[in-house]
Amino acid sequence: MSEIIDEGKVWFKGMPGPTYAIKVDENHFVIGKKEDEVLERWIDGDKLCVDLHDKAKKMRTARCFSIHLIAKTDASLFSGFEKTKHAAVKVVLFDDEGVQTYILQGDDYVKSNAADLDSKAFWALVRFDSAQS
Repeated sequence: MSEIIDEGKVWFKGMPGPTYAIKVDENHFVIGKKEDEVLERWIDGDKLCVDLHDKAKKMRTARCFSIHLIAKTDASLFSGFEKTKHAAVKVVLFDDEGVQTYILQGDDYVKSNAADLDSKAFWALVRFDSAQS
C-alpha cells in the first residue's frame, strides 16, 4: 500500500521560486499549492488526493493524482524534506496529463457552503468528469 513519505519544496526550471511537493513512495508530486492555501492530503487506494483551500479568495481546489503517473520534469529538492536526502529528482506536475482538477470558487463556493466543509464533505461535491484538467 502506498503512503505519503515526506513533504517539502522543490525547484524546477521555469518556476520563479520553490514550490510545494509531496513524496509518495518514490514519486514526487508538485500539487500547485499557493502560500495562503490550507492543505489537506491523503492516499485513497492508488490516488493522492489533495484539497487546497483559500477562504479569503473563496476558492477551493481538489486534485487527484494517480500514484502511477510517470514523473517527467527535472527538479531539485529544495527545503522542508526531513526524510529524503537532497537530490535531483523527476516530478509529476499538477498540470500534467492524467491529473484531475476541480475548482470551486466565487458564487459556487458560497452557494455550496465550501468554507465550512471538511475535506471529505468537499470531496463529495467533486465531479472530476466535468472538471477542469
